[in-house]
Amino acid sequence: MHGYLSELTKNFCRAHNSRLASVESSAENDFLTDIIRLKNGLTNRRYRSNDNDYWIDGTDEIIEGEWVWAETGKPLTYTNWVPGTPDLHKPRDENCLEIVKWTDHVGQWNDDHCIDTSHFICEMEYPAGGPGGIVG
Repeated sequence: MHGYLSELTKNFCRAHNSRLASVESSAENDFLTDIIRLKNGLTNRRYRSNDNDYWIDGTDEIIEGEWVWAETGKPLTYTNWVPGTPDLHKPRDENCLEIVKWTDHVGQWNDDHCIDTSHFICEMEYPAGGPGGIVG
């Protein structure tokens, strides 16, 4: 990936011995959605914000429309797209994956331009194969 997302965000994650989050289950997505709601004071599904959404590790930069986790190259086996996304109206422009805070769509996914400035979610493995954690 090019631009803001890869250069600043990934370097931040690596500096904290972590990587951009790969969301591989509904339970993991629900956990992150709960954290996003708590961080932003969201108590219900009705919410509007000019604040940024949250980058995670998904990309379709290599083959348009084929979403993979950038760190591993593995295809997404779980998804939670906002209805109508990913959209292909501007091919090769929206190649990065974000968890959104849009009204009635908090915790769902959207494809967006990789150079856009947003929050991000890093994950790390605990020693000895324990549960993962989030940073950032």
